Amino acid sequence: MAGFLFIWRRLGFLVPLIAFAFLLVSQLLIDGLFGTGYYAIHRWAPTLALILSALIIGLLGLILNRNVKRIYIDKITSKEVILDRSHSFFFIPFQYWGIIIIGIAILVYLLL
Repeated sequence: MAGFLFIWRRLGFLVPLIAFAFLLVSQLLIDGLFGTGYYAIHRWAPTLALILSALIIGLLGLILNRNVKRIYIDKITSKEVILDRSHSFFFIPFQYWGIIIIGIAILVYLLL
């Protein structure tokens, strides 16, 4: 379990889960509406799912990572102690993953 701390901090694990959930649900909905295989053939479908997930991830990251640093004074040493309660995935703050996923969505649209 300790090895996972190097990949995400706090709720950072939600970044790939949210993106995957949007891709999965959009595939099920679009294939249900337009017929099996439609999602796999049309590039706009996964691109739209990634863009929507990026918006949710970006907004959620902004909410989660506001006011995350607290400064305390240690009574014994009189030194400042900074507690950082930020949420990140692969050392990148949660909210910046929204921008990264939009870039991935553009690549998916151009290369798929």
